[in-house]
Amino acid sequence: MTGCLAEPVVRRPQPEIAASQSAKFQKDIESLAEEGDWIVTRGYHAGDVLVANATGIPISHTGIYDRERRQVIEADAGGVHATDLSAFIEKSHRLIVIRPRWSTPQSRRPAILRARELIGKSYEYPNVEKVGGLQSQGV
Repeated sequence: MTGCLAEPVVRRPQPEIAASQSAKFQKDIESLAEEGDWIVTRGYHAGDVLVANATGIPISHTGIYDRERRQVIEADAGGVHATDLSAFIEKSHRLIVIRPRWSTPQSRRPAILRARELIGKSYEYPNVEKVGGLQSQGV
């Protein structure tokens, strides 16, 4: 059963391996990812470890890719912000690029613009009471 769970803790590789891995990730994202794609990661941060272990899946974080600016718009404990693609990659153990099924060339730029409107907002933590109330109502 434990083989199905996320790796409890992931550690950064040696600097030369990390640099090679990051360069490959960046090259692949820049050649494959389109505006508005989601970049899903498993990160090294303590919060990433918590999320991966609480959910039992090997991913912990996501952001939306702004290809034009080479940034990822993400939300973390510090709030919603844009992170340079290379910095986002450096804090990632693994990356998956997801293109939502509903994503079209016409919807991608508006999605980025909407995400950019959220920059500076605080992170919204789940409301445990509300979630518990919904669960107790069978919703």
